[in-house]
Amino acid sequence: MVVLTTANDVSSEAIGWTLLLRLPLKRENANEFAKAIVGLGFMFDLDQTHTLRITKVYPKSSAGQAGLSSGLIIEKINAVPTAGKSLAECFSLLRANGSPKVRVELVNQERQETNTVELTRGKFLTSG
Repeated sequence: MVVLTTANDVSSEAIGWTLLLRLPLKRENANEFAKAIVGLGFMFDLDQTHTLRITKVYPKSSAGQAGLSSGLIIEKINAVPTAGKSLAECFSLLRANGSPKVRVELVNQERQETNTVELTRGKFLTSG
């Protein structure tokens, strides 16, 4: 394979890996390797108010299929409030019971809604 480009942010290795996985070429595949991983399918972080928020959702994951989106507040993990907890403590809560299923209570501030969703750990691709 030959990749001709003048862009500095394109990785021929990432493009080659994307093609080997038979994924469609998209802009995000130009510099980030697609990976098959096992998880719930979302990333999270504490915002400036120390509120636990979803920062990224992988579309073909359990979280993506459940309709989760960036910006949602994670109020509880398996009925345990996240308020006042560190990232490490919240990560531990997501893995605490050893079960592939996790219940998260989510708050959508824009819609003023609270929903509880059960997610199942599974294999998914990080892009594609």
